[in-house]
Amino acid sequence: MTDNSPKAVVLRYYDLYNDGTPDSYGSERFLDLFADDAVIDLPEAAGLPARRGGKETLRERIDGAAAMFRNRHMAVTELVAEDERVVARTTWAASAAADSPGLPAGTRVRGEIVEFMTVRNGRIEEYSFVMGQPLAVDGD
Repeated sequence: MTDNSPKAVVLRYYDLYNDGTPDSYGSERFLDLFADDAVIDLPEAAGLPARRGGKETLRERIDGAAAMFRNRHMAVTELVAEDERVVARTTWAASAAADSPGLPAGTRVRGEIVEFMTVRNGRIEEYSFVMGQPLAVDGD
């Protein structure tokens, strides 16, 4: 039987988020963990505007990020779950897909993120995050 506790659902989210190959930004399989009527708040990030919406909003953000980055990965450094709420501190990393001002293709970019999720009935119903300033750290 699948563990649908909020903590287990969020840990599956990270496993699915990290799938893919170095030549891709990764799949969208993690979106299956979101409720169809999920409320998603996305701050401005990597030149993409802030948005509020549902799964389609998150899918559009992924498409925008995929044009700029490859080989994404999210590492969980801390996770706290209480009832249906989960808060995770993570480090996001990806490689620049093409040259842009001050960021040559192949440069590895990292940023610290705090994510907030509400999980009910095995699905993420609310999602938001706060991201620190991404740092270009090295070439791949």
